[in-house]
Amino acid sequence: MKKKLLLLSTLFAFATISPTQIHADSDDIDQLEQQVKSDFRKYLSSLQELYDKKGEDHFKPGIPIPFDNDMIITVESIETDIPDEFYENDVTGTMVKVTVTVDNQSSEKRKITAHDFSMYDGDRLSSELLAKDYFIAEIEPGMKAEGTMYYNVKNLGNITVILGDTKWSAKL
Repeated sequence: MKKKLLLLSTLFAFATISPTQIHADSDDIDQLEQQVKSDFRKYLSSLQELYDKKGEDHFKPGIPIPFDNDMIITVESIETDIPDEFYENDVTGTMVKVTVTVDNQSSEKRKITAHDFSMYDGDRLSSELLAKDYFIAEIEPGMKAEGTMYYNVKNLGNITVILGDTKWSAKL
């Protein structure tokens, strides 16, 4: 993930130079270099704000994260929910609802399911996916899908949703 952010940051630095600025004299080039460095520092600072303050790669809900397979995944929300009669016998702790948006920016159909995600509760214990109504989507190229997943969580606190090596966290 950090390699991807470094690559994006480098591309941003080059993108700020317009073709007319390339044919400048040495004073203009020095000024332009200082401006690019300043813009680059501001951009890196704004990227750092995306990270949770725990020093790990935990993102807050609502932050779209690009993945290597040309998918952009956003955990839109992590919140408690009240089980209806469909779930009332399955929930022994607290029901937590996770809403996601998946944007397939590849040129191929992609499949994603709730089983690709995992959740850990406030005591870092794995939470049970309530599989009666889980998210599954085959997303055509250039299209998006939205879905909801429900988990049986034993201990509230800092709830973490994980997909691959990317984590989203919310305090419940």
